Amino acid sequence: MNTSPHAPLWPDVVAEQEGTFIPAYLKKSVDYLVDSRESRKGWPPYVGLPSDLHSSSVVIAALRSLGDDSVGALIVDGAVYVRQVYGMRAKQAPIEELLDLIRVAHAEDRSSDYAKQLRGRLFASAQAVKDGNRSFSTAVASRALLESAAWEENSQLAQPWQKALLDRQDAETGGWPLVEDSNEVSITATAWAVRSLAIADSEGSEVAVSGGLQYIESLIRNRGWTDIFDSQGMYTVALVLQAVSSTQLGDQGIINDGVQLVRTRMNEDGGWGGGPGDPSGIEYTAAVVMALVESGENRFLPTRVVKEALADLQLGIREIVADRDSLRDAFERRVLEHCGHIKHERDGLQEKISQAESEAKALNKRLRELERNAALYRHGLARIRTGRPLPKALLAAAAVTLVAIVCAPYFFSDTIATIVSGTLAVLLVAGGVFYALGQRTIDQRRNLHRGLAFDEAVMDLMASTPTLIHKRNMTRLLDDFRYATENLPPGTREELVYRLLREGAHIPPDIGPRYIRELLLELHIPPRESQRLEVWLETIMILEPDGRRALLTQLRRVIL
Repeated sequence: MNTSPHAPLWPDVVAEQEGTFIPAYLKKSVDYLVDSRESRKGWPPYVGLPSDLHSSSVVIAALRSLGDDSVGALIVDGAVYVRQVYGMRAKQAPIEELLDLIRVAHAEDRSSDYAKQLRGRLFASAQAVKDGNRSFSTAVASRALLESAAWEENSQLAQPWQKALLDRQDAETGGWPLVEDSNEVSITATAWAVRSLAIADSEGSEVAVSGGLQYIESLIRNRGWTDIFDSQGMYTVALVLQAVSSTQLGDQGIINDGVQLVRTRMNEDGGWGGGPGDPSGIEYTAAVVMALVESGENRFLPTRVVKEALADLQLGIREIVADRDSLRDAFERRVLEHCGHIKHERDGLQEKISQAESEAKALNKRLRELERNAALYRHGLARIRTGRPLPKALLAAAAVTLVAIVCAPYFFSDTIATIVSGTLAVLLVAGGVFYALGQRTIDQRRNLHRGLAFDEAVMDLMASTPTLIHKRNMTRLLDDFRYATENLPPGTREELVYRLLREGAHIPPDIGPRYIRELLLELHIPPRESQRLEVWLETIMILEPDGRRALLTQLRRVIL
């Protein structure tokens, strides 16, 4: 809202400019109430029945709530009839009839001696409530509070009724029971209590009104207006609509839904019945009219006032949005000033994480390649150990030679045949031997080349990620040691493991190569056997001391 010094106070403006009128649909209900009066008497509960005090009281209150001067004379005339017929027995009347008489007397003349006498009777009842000698239903206490709070000269009279209602409220649900000693909360009793406490606006009743309103609105949200109408009737709907409309805390959406339900249940004659399909009743119609008036159906503002209020509201919204944006920008600047280095570090960490993930992917790829090379390496070693099968050409040559040896005596002399057969046999055996030795040499060189390339790749990978290799390839390194020392005597192998565990676990990597050479010489390991072992030793020297010690301990457990 516009907070400038010249901005209007809209609640005051609304109070000054607000007018009343009777909408067309409500005018039909007012006509029904006016026409249903007995001639020069009061109002009955239903058309055709004799006049009744309570019905006349409710109708007079409904017509007064309209604020329409056209029905003023009718109200006074009905009030005079009620005073003349029922006022004479006011001294003996129960409190319910006393409250009806007081409501009607206020419509006629609030300052009359008759009205003062009635209020004196109610004062006596309030004193009895205050002293704890009397107890009334929640509805009666609420009506008494409404009538008592309307007397400006007796404002203290409302306190006993207010205290009785506040003490009776259920702390858990926020609702009220029908009577004092009951533990069952009622929506009808709660509606009476909320409306009376809200209109009386006494000190200390705000929390109670809020709790009762929450109870009512919760029931409406869970059950709906239609269910309340079907189960408890139109009179309860009217009371509840009055309650939620009597305070500014009421949910406008719930109020609108209630008004819509009431309007759709109106009968053709403009009245309302007690339940679905019931004929119109005068008390029900009067109660609904008061509920509609309470919800604002008969109030209006000039268009000019509404437009000015909307313009002022839009200006206030723009100012609030501007303030919000300004605060948000200032907050963001403060964040950048005080937390900029944190953001910079976060971005740097994210970049390092991305780089580490990329390196991990590359290492995994290299590991897979090494595993494939290792498989080829071991496959070649197995072929060397098991030997290669003789080729088909060598088998065919052997077959031809055998045929020649068998057939030679038939074509040559015995001496020549013997020489030819022997020569062919010698050539066959020599060719087979030379072929097998050549293939074995070729496979050894090829597999040695693969083994050296594999060991170099392992060393290169371990130089970049020794911890990763140690964790993932402990078994592989043990297997490589067996391969590198398979031709060594058992005693030499055990001595090597013992010396490595005792001396080599703590040697720095920079002096590792010299230590390896000296160790191989001390153990008298020939060069042809030390080449693979030297590569393996250089590999483990790259490991961290803890990883190297763990590997050698595992190796000692396996070898020794």
